[in-house]
Amino acid sequence: MLGLKLPTDPRWVNIVEKNIEEILTDHAFCEQKATSTAISLIVSFPEYTNLVQAMVALVKEEISHFKMVHDIILKRGWVLGRDRKDDYVKQLLTFFPKGGSRTTQLVHRLLYAALIEARSCERFRLLSEELTDKELSEFYRKLMVSEANHYTMFLGFARQYGERNQVDKKWQNLLDFEGEIAVITDDVPLGCSIEQAASHIKLIMLCNDISLRHVMRPELVKGFGFFQSKPASAFSPVCVTPDELGAAWTGGRINLPLITTYNGKEFGHVEAGKDLSFEFTDLIAHAARTRELSAGTIIGSGTVSNENHEEVGSNCLAEKRMIETIRDGEATTRFLEPGDTIRFEMLNGEGESIFGAIDQIVVQG
Repeated sequence: MLGLKLPTDPRWVNIVEKNIEEILTDHAFCEQKATSTAISLIVSFPEYTNLVQAMVALVKEEISHFKMVHDIILKRGWVLGRDRKDDYVKQLLTFFPKGGSRTTQLVHRLLYAALIEARSCERFRLLSEELTDKELSEFYRKLMVSEANHYTMFLGFARQYGERNQVDKKWQNLLDFEGEIAVITDDVPLGCSIEQAASHIKLIMLCNDISLRHVMRPELVKGFGFFQSKPASAFSPVCVTPDELGAAWTGGRINLPLITTYNGKEFGHVEAGKDLSFEFTDLIAHAARTRELSAGTIIGSGTVSNENHEEVGSNCLAEKRMIETIRDGEATTRFLEPGDTIRFEMLNGEGESIFGAIDQIVVQG
C-alpha cells in the first residue's frame, strides 16, 4: 500500500512478554484515538451524510470500548497510564501525501483509518491467542469481529467516495507470493492411511500460492479461514508422474531445490525436502480422515522453507518480511507491485527444468 514497508507494529511482535498493565493502557488510548478519528471525520466532512451517521455510531462504540478497558484497569487496582508515543502511526502517516482535492484527502484518511483497524484486528487476535489470562483472552476474542467490521466499513467508504480503481490500486500493492509443491491425487478413500496415501499421488507440479494480505487479516479474525484473500493460484505448465523424478522422489517429498527469482534476481534456492514438517502422504491421510477425496484433488505442501534461510533465501515474500521484522524490528522487503516479475522453477541433476517455469508479471486489474 503506497509502497508501505512497515511491519504491523513492532511493539507487538513479542506480545506475551509485555506487561498486562501496559497492554491495557495502550489499548485504552487506541480506543480513544479511534473515537477522535471518527469525530474528526464528522467535523471535516459533514456533507457526507452516510459517513456522518456511521461515524456517530462508531463514536458510541469506540468510547464504550474505552470504558470497558478502563473498567478492567480499575478492577485490577491500577490507574490509566500515560499515552505512549506510537512510532508506527507516525511513520504510517508519511505514506499518505498531503494536499490534493478534498475527495483525495477524505479517501486517504479513510484508508489510514482502515489500516489502523486492521492493525487492531491482528493485535486482538494475538492477545486472544497468547495471553494466559483467560478473562482478557476472551475479552479480546470478542473485540476481534467488531474491529474487522470497522476495517471493512472504512475501506467501503473509501471505495464509495473515491475512484474505485485508484483505491484498489493502493490496496493491491499488498500482494504476496509463496512458492510451493503440489500433488494431484486419484480417488482417495475415507480413512486412507499414511502408508496407503503414496499410491494415490498421481501427478506433481509447482504452485504459486498467492495471498492478498490486506484481505486476509479481517478474514482470519472472523474464524472462517481464507476465501477472498486467496485468489486463483498459479501452477507450473507441466505436471510429472512420481517416477519421472527418480531418486529425488522418496514417496512423500521432493529432494530438490525450488528456485525463486524476483525481478530478475534470485530470491530463494530452498531445498523442498529438507526441514519438511509433513510429507504429502501425511497431508493426504489428514485430509481423508473424515471424507473421500475425488480424483483431481490438489494438495499443496505449504511454504517451502529451510532453517538456514540466511544462506538459501526464501520462497515466500511474507516469510522474508517476518524474518526481517523479528531480526531488524521492521520489514524492508516490500509487497508486490504492478510491473514486478516472479518466477518459480525446479531443475533436475542435469540442470534441466522438470515442470517448466511459473513465470508471472504483476499487472493492474
